[in-house]
Order: sequence, then C-alpha cells, then structure tokens
Amino acid sequence: MTNMKLGLRGKINLLVVGVGIICSLTIAIISSYKSSESLEKLATSQLKSSSIMMKDNVESYFESLENFTKKLSKDRLIEGLFIAFEGAYYGGAYPDEKDNNILSSSYLTNDKIYGDRVRKVSKDFGMKNIILASLTGPIVMVSSMDKKAHLLGRHLLSGELKDSNLSKCFKNAAESDGSKLFIQILKS
Repeated sequence: MTNMKLGLRGKINLLVVGVGIICSLTIAIISSYKSSESLEKLATSQLKSSSIMMKDNVESYFESLENFTKKLSKDRLIEGLFIAFEGAYYGGAYPDEKDNNILSSSYLTNDKIYGDRVRKVSKDFGMKNIILASLTGPIVMVSSMDKKAHLLGRHLLSGELKDSNLSKCFKNAAESDGSKLFIQILKS
C-alpha cells in the first residue's frame, strides 16, 4: 500500500465523519433507551389502569350481589319458596344429617309453581343459581335444573358437601348474628 498522507482538509473531513458517526450512535443509543423507558412506563400505567378497572368491576359485582341478596331476603316470593320447598323436604320425612334424593312429586309440583319465576330472577341478576338451605343443613331448593341432584338434597353439615366452600359459607352464615352477608363463589 502506498503511504497516503492526508492533508489538513482530509483530516478535517475524517474528523467530521468520525464525530458524525459518534453523535449518530450516541443519539441512537439514547433514543433507544428513552423509547424503551417510555414504553415501560406506558405499559406499567396501562396495567395499573386495568387492575383498577378490574378491581372496580369485582367490587361492583359483589355490591350488586349484596343488593340482590338484601332484596331477596325481603321478597315474599322467596319466603313462599322457602316455606313450600322446606315443607316438601320435611313432609317427605327424609333421614336427617345425610344426603337425600328429594326429587319427589311435592318438589316437582313446587318447581312447576315457582321454578320459572326463580330462574328468571336468577338470570335477571346474572346469577347461575339460587340455593335455599334449611338451618339444619339440607339444601331444599336450587333454582337451576338439578335433575341429577348435585346440590339438591345434599346435607351441608354431614353429607358429601360437608368439606366444601359452600358448606363453609353456610356454617359462617349460620353462626353469625345475621347482620353480615356471606357470599361464596363456587367453581363450576
């Protein structure tokens, strides 16, 4: 190779190109860092907003459940339901403290009278099921069609469901002074 001597002009041009490359790289690195930082802040902000919105939705859902339950507790339909279905249960002379198949003619008659109205109320409030249990533990009415008796006739204190979340909720409610609402979410 021939030894090239750069003149002053060549050295200045080389210096300008070098400084330009260094400046461009510096700007690219800083821009990349700032962009990454901004995206991270944006993502964090959106996640916080989403979590606040989800929290509000959950609180609103439980508030609506509480309002629904308070309305139902004063509803004459529910009172009539409970009397009719509890009467059908105890009138059937089922053994105490065990699970029973209570799909009797009395139960089916009550379901014909009340069933559609209760299912409509349940649907209107976005609930999958309304369950009535006697204070002694048996589930005497479910609003959903429970032909296989997954819940209907089950004893919450000594039957198959005795260790379930539903049983825990029932026990908490039974032991309370009645001033607190107990809601239990069951996995389907």
